Amino acid sequence: MERHFVERRRHVTLVGQKTQPCSFAFRGLEIHSLRMFDTTQVLNTLDIMVRFGLNALIFHRNTLLDDLVFPEKFYSMQKMWDRFAPRYSWTLNIRYYINNIIAECHRRGIAFFAEVKELSFDEWIIEDHPEVRNPQTGRVCPMHPFWWEYLEAKMDEVLDSVPELDGIIVSPGTLESKLSISANKCGCDACRNADDTGWNARLMGVMHEKLKERGKRLVVRDFCFSAKDQTTILKGADRASEEIVIALKNTPHDYYP
Repeated sequence: MERHFVERRRHVTLVGQKTQPCSFAFRGLEIHSLRMFDTTQVLNTLDIMVRFGLNALIFHRNTLLDDLVFPEKFYSMQKMWDRFAPRYSWTLNIRYYINNIIAECHRRGIAFFAEVKELSFDEWIIEDHPEVRNPQTGRVCPMHPFWWEYLEAKMDEVLDSVPELDGIIVSPGTLESKLSISANKCGCDACRNADDTGWNARLMGVMHEKLKERGKRLVVRDFCFSAKDQTTILKGADRASEEIVIALKNTPHDYYP
């Protein structure tokens, strides 16, 4: 995937003026595999990016924010060591690793973005907060107010733990999200009567405000499968803030022959 992107970028350069960089302000390369956790691979990628004038490295992993924090608002350090020690060790190691990768990016003038799906969470949250589950259907309810408290806490702790992160790219409407109003209505009255645009606006609004406070950017990139769902995302972003960047796939090539 990374090679294909770079080759396309080189073609654009060569058919134009060879000495002129691409005029796009944001020229990103995305890694969407476990290759992102191989330091040698990432450093080689950064060398290629410098060579071809790319200025943003994107780690695309649905759960990357959850890898970086297990919100201490709900799980104290003592509780983590008592019950989730291996998971906590992973969290601390990934946090250290991502901070080092960001430092390598910035040393080369390259920004770093995390691309994720939200809402996302560790399954233990449901055990400790069973109120989020609809007792009639057994499904987790995206309309429960707990999720906004959780998202705010997670965003605060991610930005405290990884302060040099340049921004987040989020997909709130894809069916890959662990929990979303698009895919996971639990059957309760609140879900049946939900304003889908409003739900997406609230999610993007929380993320945008937390990032904006730190001088960082939110990009919304979704690949819904209908014009109606795509419009819901676009209207939600517009309702949340005019400062949110929209990124769209122009073809469904990943899924259709």
